[in-house]
Amino acid sequence: MDKSAVRTLILYWKAQGLSQEEIGERVAGMDLNGYREDACEYVHEAFASDLFPEIVVTNRPMRDVSHHALEVLYGCNGDTDGIYRRAGTLVRIVQDDEGRPIIEPLSESAFRGRLERKCAFFVTGKGGKPAPIPPPMDVVRDCMSLGEWQFPALMGITETPVLRADGTVFATPGYDTKTRLYYPPGSLTVDTVPDEPSDLDIGAAINLLHEPICDFPFDCPASKANALAAMMTPVVRPMIDSPVPLTIIDKPQAGTGASLMAEVISIIATGRSAAMMTAQNDDDSWRKAIVSLLWRGQQVAVIDNIEHTLWAPSLASVLTANTFQDRVLGRTEMIQLPNRVTWIGTGNNIKLAGDLPRRTVWVRLDAKQARPWLRDAKEFRHPNLIEWVTQHRAELIRATLIIARAWVVAGKPQADESPALGGYESWCRVIGGILHFIEVPGFLANLEELYAQADTETPQWEAFLEAWHSNLGDEPTTVSSLISYLTDNADFSSCLPDAIGDRAEKGFSRKLGKALAKRESVRFPNGLVLVKGIEPHKKVATWAVRGFDGSETPNPAGFERNAGFAGFDSTQAHVREMDLFSPRVGGEINPADPANPAESDADFIIEFPDEEEGG
Repeated sequence: MDKSAVRTLILYWKAQGLSQEEIGERVAGMDLNGYREDACEYVHEAFASDLFPEIVVTNRPMRDVSHHALEVLYGCNGDTDGIYRRAGTLVRIVQDDEGRPIIEPLSESAFRGRLERKCAFFVTGKGGKPAPIPPPMDVVRDCMSLGEWQFPALMGITETPVLRADGTVFATPGYDTKTRLYYPPGSLTVDTVPDEPSDLDIGAAINLLHEPICDFPFDCPASKANALAAMMTPVVRPMIDSPVPLTIIDKPQAGTGASLMAEVISIIATGRSAAMMTAQNDDDSWRKAIVSLLWRGQQVAVIDNIEHTLWAPSLASVLTANTFQDRVLGRTEMIQLPNRVTWIGTGNNIKLAGDLPRRTVWVRLDAKQARPWLRDAKEFRHPNLIEWVTQHRAELIRATLIIARAWVVAGKPQADESPALGGYESWCRVIGGILHFIEVPGFLANLEELYAQADTETPQWEAFLEAWHSNLGDEPTTVSSLISYLTDNADFSSCLPDAIGDRAEKGFSRKLGKALAKRESVRFPNGLVLVKGIEPHKKVATWAVRGFDGSETPNPAGFERNAGFAGFDSTQAHVREMDLFSPRVGGEINPADPANPAESDADFIIEFPDEEEGG
């Protein structure tokens, strides 16, 4: 019997429940061909270490073997080679080719390999002798298919020490149960952050925090404050229980430093230059890109050199979601992924569409030069900024933590008039409070300018509705009649919003009808609102433009409510309130309705879009 067989036999005996003394006695009675000392060491190792527990498969139900295997893995699950649960599946943390820690789903092969390195599986062979086997695949699949495990839940990866939600600092490499973040060990060493920073600590931290952005040509204090906000966000992210907005770093022309600023933010957060992505061409591509980076646990996402109008439903959705739900790529099941990404976009005079302006923070750079990339390096305090930030990364992180910790100790003070950004209340409260604490002015003060600069649709619709109201007054009109007015009036036609297109285009009627429906009851800044009604004879949609005083529900001329709609704001509201499936026989649904529905025009209307009317 060779050494390997002796070791296997010892492990088998242990798995059968024999004590160390009993196994030692058996070994003493064996003919071991001169390696008795090795055999005694094997016995000692078997009982001195739990790194290689034994699992007997023979004559045991699969559920028992799976339970035993999982118990072994739970007991020896380490930080550096740990298994975690995330989005309803098992995952692990590995390094990509660039050395970045990323999260990846645990495959059957990887799980089986983990079992092989943590357990010893045996079957009973001929004559009752133990025979080692690889982890059985049915056990592997059973363990992975449970859906509920005792492995720690993984929120994401952080490559810097961070401030927890309770205001304490998480700075020890490994897994943190409070934040559910994994902080990989590496070359970064950040000095201890004092629990109660002194005034001297705070002053030094404030001065250092301004250094990485001191050479950028901000157009106003708000842009500088917003840049500091983006730089601080990854370090205090666990304190923020809301999503974080997209930070657009914008400039009038190339060479001003937008991509450089994105690099600085990424280096501080991760220690590496940002993994740049381009704006996707369609929403399906956006969705796939978002799911991919969320799966990996990416901390900073940079959409670089945005050239066209930025808009995608999936991007708008993820910017307002703590958890992003989508279909697993290439499969039918849905997954929910935590969203901890700090989103950044760069470009020249970026245009935003849809809901994105309300989900964006603006940083505007303007060197006020024809060729900003030719600026003399002597003008800069840090001519090689990337090198400087890389060298001082640990100090910059510590400075951020000192300031944030001091804000917590001070009671988390807020400005008297705290800026607000709907959907990002927690981010505004934390970041806005910290910036107020260190007396940085202008946080979010350029939102109105952003909306005016980004929103090209509203001014066009205002002009169109003003021309409409000037030509037609409050009178309701159908889409086909409106097209006739546009055809006969070149000035009126010239006011059509770009999104609607030219009236000579094929399908213009339907396109116009859909555009009007999308803006039904929208109050525009010029005091006009578009109201929908129903033409009583043809039962087609009509539209009217009227003014509003900001308080009443619009009711344009020609849109008289009949008695059957008393108490409702519109026919649409009435339909929602009515029980569409109750028979109207011998009584009234609404006391104002007559008993015979045939005599009333107050009954509900099911409206089908008309090809010609487009409404």
